[in-house]
Amino acid sequence: LIMAQRIAKGLVKAYILFVGGNWLSNHLIHPTQKLDYGLLNKYLGRPINNKWWGTKLEHICSIAVPLSITDVAITEMLAKRYGPLSWTKTPGAVTFHIISFAVLGIMAYVVYNAYVNPDITPEKRRDFIETHAFGSVGGASTQVWVPKAFELLKGPMSAPYGLGMVFSWIPVAVAFGIVKSTGFLDYGTRSLTPHERFLNGIGPQVHKDVDQIQIPFNSQRELFLYS
Repeated sequence: LIMAQRIAKGLVKAYILFVGGNWLSNHLIHPTQKLDYGLLNKYLGRPINNKWWGTKLEHICSIAVPLSITDVAITEMLAKRYGPLSWTKTPGAVTFHIISFAVLGIMAYVVYNAYVNPDITPEKRRDFIETHAFGSVGGASTQVWVPKAFELLKGPMSAPYGLGMVFSWIPVAVAFGIVKSTGFLDYGTRSLTPHERFLNGIGPQVHKDVDQIQIPFNSQRELFLYS
């Protein structure tokens, strides 16, 4: 029962951490762009195209689920063998954790999206999964610095009244930003969906039936195959 409570608490904390960090990272890689937050657009003074699928809101809320599960599961597995993980005492285990949980979590989300998202038709699934597989590995491999950042911020992250979680969002936001910009070339206007291009005045208005799924050309997959 104690172990179950610890895991449940870890999952909730990780989910909040990933949701907040992912949301904040959008402001880092799209500092001046208006993004599509689906059904929340009405509170931001932006027109709604799709309420959920193909929006930043869906990405933020959905990808945090598998990331939380893989994060907690791999941490528990490694802790049983090596004890409490830390950058100074168990650098190998920490490095394995940070890369493996990110790759597995991202790929779980990609497969889920490929088969559940109605905008991704069966003929698009293979390209969607392959492209994001290369991106997830390429992006996750840049994250070896994250555990060290957490150790440096250990004091502020233990602050009471929720302030610790706010400080925890800082390295997570930077991590998300680096993964998305290096693994999927998601930054600036380059990776905007058709509706987001319209929101930023650089594209025509699109009907809600127009495909909002952007398979990022020139991502890690294309760099690997055609370089």
